[in-house]
Amino acid sequence: MKRKVLIGLIGFSALCVVLFVPLPENRGDRLLVYLQDLAHFPVSALMAWILLWLAGTAKIAPRARGGAAVLVTLAVGLAAEFLQPFVGRTAGVRDVVLGLAGSVSAVCVYLASGTAVRRTRALLVTAVVLLTTAAV
Repeated sequence: MKRKVLIGLIGFSALCVVLFVPLPENRGDRLLVYLQDLAHFPVSALMAWILLWLAGTAKIAPRARGGAAVLVTLAVGLAAEFLQPFVGRTAGVRDVVLGLAGSVSAVCVYLASGTAVRRTRALLVTAVVLLTTAAV
């Protein structure tokens, strides 16, 4: 159990650090700018997945675990966007939206691994989140 927690905390911390690494500004290359923005989706999804993995043995309802994972990743994303100008990066609402979509998608996949009713709802929410993200 201690090893699992240590591995999870190291992984979560590493992903938090990724949000603060100064990246070169690519103002002229739109593709690189969009790829850097889109990276918030998988980083937040992995953060949420690690939190769910760590809370997997807790006696908490799956939806409550999922909600907590989304709130924690949202708080980390907002903190990262607030602090990014101090490390030479630009903050943006799109980054927060993509991070939120990533964490919600990870939670939906997690919930989809449960019962059939939860699976159907989770897949529906995942589809809505992905379509909303595509619109951004």
